Amino acid sequence: MSKLQNVNNTMTSDIHSKTTREITSRQLSANSGAQSLMAVSMAWMDSLYDHDRRMLRHPDRPKQHMVRESLWYALGLVFESLQTGERDARIKRVVEIVSNVLACQYNTPSKIWHGTFKRTPQEPDPPDGAVIWKDYDPNWRQFVGTILLLLRRLEGHLALARLVPAIDAALIRCIEGEPVNRVPPGYTNIALMKAWLEIEAGDLVDASIQARGLSYAHKIREAFCKHNAFAEYNSPTYYGINFFALGLWQNFSDDLEEMGREINTRLWADVARFYHAGMKNLCGPWSRSYGMDMQRYVSALSLWVWAVTEKSVAPFPQSTRDLVHGHDFCLGPIAAFSAVDIDPGIKERLTSFEQSQIVSQQISFDPLRKAEAYLSPNLMIGLESSSRSFHGTDQYHPLTIHWLKSDNAVGWCRLRFKGSTVGSLNQNTLNLKFTADPQVTSASLQFSDCIRLDALSVSSDGLTMTLETGCQLEADANNLTITFPNSLRENAVSIICKVDDQGLARS
Repeated sequence: MSKLQNVNNTMTSDIHSKTTREITSRQLSANSGAQSLMAVSMAWMDSLYDHDRRMLRHPDRPKQHMVRESLWYALGLVFESLQTGERDARIKRVVEIVSNVLACQYNTPSKIWHGTFKRTPQEPDPPDGAVIWKDYDPNWRQFVGTILLLLRRLEGHLALARLVPAIDAALIRCIEGEPVNRVPPGYTNIALMKAWLEIEAGDLVDASIQARGLSYAHKIREAFCKHNAFAEYNSPTYYGINFFALGLWQNFSDDLEEMGREINTRLWADVARFYHAGMKNLCGPWSRSYGMDMQRYVSALSLWVWAVTEKSVAPFPQSTRDLVHGHDFCLGPIAAFSAVDIDPGIKERLTSFEQSQIVSQQISFDPLRKAEAYLSPNLMIGLESSSRSFHGTDQYHPLTIHWLKSDNAVGWCRLRFKGSTVGSLNQNTLNLKFTADPQVTSASLQFSDCIRLDALSVSSDGLTMTLETGCQLEADANNLTITFPNSLRENAVSIICKVDDQGLARS
C-alpha cells in the first residue's frame, strides 16, 4: 500500500500541495518574460483543444491527439487558475485531460513497454516483437510521470482528489515498468526526470526506490561535474528539458535542491558562452537538435530564454501560425514556471552580443570529445572533435556554420557524415580530418541556400568558403559533396569562411 495513502502521509501530501502551489505562484510572477510566454503559449494551445476528444490536436496532424502535450496544457490550465483565481472551466478541463491521459497508459506487466503511455490515443498497441521508438516510446514514463506528480501535488487535494488513486497507480507503473539500467546517467534529459520521479514518488513502490533514485542523481551530478558538461552537450532541444528537470530538483525536492541549483547555474553559464544574441541562436556543435535556425522552428531552449528574458530578444519564429516542430511550444507553461533566476551577467549575454570570441569545452575523455566555437558579429562556427562515430544520426551536428546573409537573415551550413571527425578551429579557419565508417566514401555540407562551386571556392548568400583538400568536390543545389580519394584512411579538409563585405559593414 502506498505510503501516500495512509493518514500521516496524507498530511505530508497536503503540505506538499501547499508548498508546490506557493512556489509555482512565485515562479510564474517572477518576470514578465515568463508571464508573456505563459499567455502566448496557452492561447495557442487553447486553439488546439478538441472539446469532443478532450485533448490537444497535433498542430500538423489534426486527426491525431497528443498525450504528453495535453498534460503540459493541463498543467498550464492549473497555473492560469492560480494566477487568475478563476477555476471552474479550466479545472474541469484539467480533470478531463488527466482522465484521458491515464487511459493511455500501458498496463502490461509482462511487456517491456509496461508503464509507458501511448503518444497519441490513436496509436495502436505495440505488437509482439515491437520496435522501441517506432512502436512505443519508453521515455513517456518520465515525461508524463513527472507532470502527473506535479498535478497531484497541485490539485490532488482539490479537483483531482477522486483521481488520486488512479494517478498513484500510474506513477507506480511508471517506476516499476522502467528497466533499471535502460537510462544511463549520460542520457541527460531523461535521467534528470527519472531521478526526481524516483525520489519524490518512489515510496509509492518501496522506500528503497528513493534511495536508488538519490544514488542515481549523485551519479548524474558526478558525470556532469567532471567537465561541467552533459554527454548530451549543447542541445537547443534537450537543454530545455534539462532546465525543466533541474527546476524540479531545485524547487520540489529537499534531497535534490542543492545539486539542482549547482548544475543549473553551471549549465546556464555554458549556454551563455555559446549563445549569440545578435543572431538569436545557440552556436554549435550540437549533440541533439531538430533544426538549424532557432528563429524558424520551436526549440525547447528558446522557450527558457524567452522565460528568463523577454519575447523580443528570444530566438523564436515571428508568428505562431504554422510553427515548425510546433508541438514543443506546448512546453511554454513548463518553461514559464521552471525557469529559475539566472545571474545578471548571463542574462546580459542572452540579450546582447558584445565581442568576438573563441570558446572551447571538453565534453569527455573516454570517448574523446571536445567542442570549440568561434562567435563574431556576422559569423559563428561550431566544431566537435570526437574519437567516436555518431553514425550520422540526424540530430547530431558535429560542424555548424551560421552567418548573416544579405537580407540580414541567418544562413547556415551543417556537416552530414557517418564517421568520426577531429579538427581544430582558429577563428574563421577550420581544419578537419575525417575517419569514415565502413563503406562510407564521402561527407556532405548542407546549406540553407543555393551554392555555387568555383574550383575550391563555394559561395552562398553572404558567405564565401575556400577549401583546401585532396578530396573531390561536387556541388548540387544546396549541397556540397566531399568524396574521399581513399575512404580507408584519414582525409583532410581545410576551410576558411568569410562573410561578404556588405555583411561586415552592417555590424
